[in-house]
Amino acid sequence: MEIDSNTEAEVTSRTQLKLEANRLQELGQKLTKYQPGFLQQLPLPDVLLIAIAEFNRLPNSHGARRRQLQFIGKLMRDCDFEEITNTIDKLENATPRKAKKHSETDSWADRILAGGDEEINSLLELHPQLSRQSLRQLQREYGRNKSGPKTESSEKQQMKFSNKLRNYLKEQLSP
Repeated sequence: MEIDSNTEAEVTSRTQLKLEANRLQELGQKLTKYQPGFLQQLPLPDVLLIAIAEFNRLPNSHGARRRQLQFIGKLMRDCDFEEITNTIDKLENATPRKAKKHSETDSWADRILAGGDEEINSLLELHPQLSRQSLRQLQREYGRNKSGPKTESSEKQQMKFSNKLRNYLKEQLSP
């Protein structure tokens, strides 16, 4: 049985298309992690920016975020992959200090949520201007929702207090 050369070319072509679609979807997933201000600096169409904002607004129920991510990948077919990745690299390398500050506050938030009072005391030694009461209250509320039964509501509450703690630290520790 001979294999028609056209059939072989189609298989390769389909494989390439799938690989390209996966690359675009991965880039789309990476884009969903950036802040809207950062995304505005990238060469992205408005439709894609709206789709990314919608993704971040969606709950992860019944695969809604997965489907939205596939839609983002589809929209990215019309974008220049190389231009977007090059722009992201330039922008990320242009602001290392801000990224470092961001990762420092996230690191402290993670440590406080996991460690509690010991981590709060360590942070207060370095930054005495912070409110011990606020830090403890946010950590306690996070823990209260963590210790109960795992429900979608409790996970949302955990995320709410985690975000409040991160925002508080960003506000207080920014120069």
